[in-house]
Amino acid sequence: MPTLLADFYQVQRIEALEENAYTISLTLNADHPIFDGHFPHQPVTPGVCVIQIVKEITEKIVDKTLFFQQVKQAKFSSLIDPKVSNVLRIELTIKTGENNDILIQSQIFYQETISVKLSGVLQILA
Repeated sequence: MPTLLADFYQVQRIEALEENAYTISLTLNADHPIFDGHFPHQPVTPGVCVIQIVKEITEKIVDKTLFFQQVKQAKFSSLIDPKVSNVLRIELTIKTGENNDILIQSQIFYQETISVKLSGVLQILA
C-alpha cells in the first residue's frame, strides 16, 4: 500500500504481543521537508502526521485500505522533536467492530513518555 508520508518514517519492527495487541518501533526522518515548515529551527512532528502513521501501520497489519471514520480521542501531551530523538514506540490494539469496521486504541511513546493517546474507528475501503 502506498504511504502518504513517503520517507517521513520507517518501521523498524512490528511485534504481536497477544491477540489484537502490537508494539511498533519506528524512526522519523528528522531531515524530512515537512519539518522545514513545522517549524523552522524548532522542528515538531505534526499531530496529523502521527494520526496518519497509526492509520498506515493499522493498514499494514490488517492488510486493508482504511479511512478514519471517527477519531474518538486524540490527546497530545508532549511535543515530538525529531532532532532530540527520532525514535517512537507505538502500543496498538486493533479490534473488529459490529459493522465490520476497525476499532483502534493506541499510545505513542516518545522518550519513554506517552506523548499521544489516540483511539478511533476506521472504515475498510478495500
